[in-house]
Amino acid sequence: MIIKLKDKKYLKDKIEETFNEADMIAELICEGGAEGAYTPRELSKMQYQVQSLEHLASALETRLSKLK
Repeated sequence: MIIKLKDKKYLKDKIEETFNEADMIAELICEGGAEGAYTPRELSKMQYQVQSLEHLASALETRLSKLK
């Protein structure tokens, strides 16, 4: 993924998109985990994805704050 690190609008959009994707996966974990739809390994992978996306969004927010 190539990120335009000096484009504020792009960074804001990317942060929102990343948090939305993390939220969708987290919802799947909650719904599917309660129903037993996923194996423990699948749930673990999904949780890792959520954490990775949240870390990415946080890094993008840090970059955005340095541009202001």
